[in-house]
Amino acid sequence: MSTQSNNVESWDSLEIARIFLATFQMSEELESSLQGKIKNPPASKQFLANLSTVCRKSESCPICLKVFEEKSLVKELPKCKHSFHATCILPWLYKTNTCPMCRYEYPTDDFEYEEKRRLKEKESQREEMLEELHNSMFS
Repeated sequence: MSTQSNNVESWDSLEIARIFLATFQMSEELESSLQGKIKNPPASKQFLANLSTVCRKSESCPICLKVFEEKSLVKELPKCKHSFHATCILPWLYKTNTCPMCRYEYPTDDFEYEEKRRLKEKESQREEMLEELHNSMFS
């Protein structure tokens, strides 16, 4: 009887693992099929209103490639610290929420987009945890 019980338990674990992997694979396939079809929304109004202005010298704007004038005031993105002329970066951020240099994503006012972004981040964290678990089991 105990052999039969062990077989059922191992089958259940195996079946659960198969279902998990199939679900995960479908999630990846769906995401890859949507790649390029989801357009980034504009940066949030609050983010744009709070964008800092800093003094820069001897650098150039990566968008228009003009050198910043001596002690000119430019807009600096908070996380990546890339600097741009206000006339170059603001029209960009009114269209999309990413830095044109490194593609760092800034907040938007689009609730659905933000929710998808949070879910994607959670999925990434879960993948990292699974990888750590796998590595700890087989190392």
